Amino acid sequence: MDDYKKDYFGACVRNTHPGLIIRMRSGFAVLCDYQFIPGWCLLLGYPEPYSTAKALTDLSLEARSHYLLDTTLIGEALIKVCNPLRINYSTLYFYGYKNMQVKADAAIILGAAVYYDQPSPVFLERINHGIWLYQNGHVNKLIFKGGHSKEDILSEAAAARDVALSRGVFSNDIYIDDKSTITQDNLYNAKRIMNANGLSSAILVSDPLHMKRSMLIGEDLGLTLYPSPTPTTRYTSFKEKFFFCLGKYFFMWDMKFIHYLLKNKTGENTQSW
Repeated sequence: MDDYKKDYFGACVRNTHPGLIIRMRSGFAVLCDYQFIPGWCLLLGYPEPYSTAKALTDLSLEARSHYLLDTTLIGEALIKVCNPLRINYSTLYFYGYKNMQVKADAAIILGAAVYYDQPSPVFLERINHGIWLYQNGHVNKLIFKGGHSKEDILSEAAAARDVALSRGVFSNDIYIDDKSTITQDNLYNAKRIMNANGLSSAILVSDPLHMKRSMLIGEDLGLTLYPSPTPTTRYTSFKEKFFFCLGKYFFMWDMKFIHYLLKNKTGENTQSW
């Protein structure tokens, strides 16, 4: 069996991917390499236009309907096999999967809430995923991000560092930034840490619902980033997901609009951070 992780789509075409379930009209249904949740699967869009689309809206209505139908068929099969309480569908998870198995110098783990001195469930998912990338050889360094609130003993970055140390990560493989409180500052300071320590590429770890916005900011800063969203999310209810995504959606379009205005005003692709 060939090294499928070096060429996911090629391995699926050759039928050598160990997680391949079936070839569908819009792509390949595969089991994910690690099963944090039993039955966690992906539909890898293939061939074009499915393999090159970054969002459902990039597809024609016909291609979109094929992809969504295939997705629901996978969900129906999982219901019969795994007997879950529910099936969650999200194209945001797919956003980061193509690059999940790359090798990079470091993982940037974006912060989230800390309760007194313990990471919140959302933050712990990110920390666990970053540690998994480190322990499985995808990165050599971990960069934990997140500032300090008045109510808590530890900053987000310090709480994450403590978890990583307790799980066997070497202290000299950990960098922390506990000054940043928003995503833009997190990634700006991550770039400074990387430049100071000779790190040229990073895997970005965050919640799936937060990933695309974070990648846009990082790319705008000139960072070489590969998205790797956590395989699970603690934003579980429709209300939580709706308002979380709504905020990120308006931020992304606000950022795109600012870029448009600046580009037309200066004649250059001016960076906003």
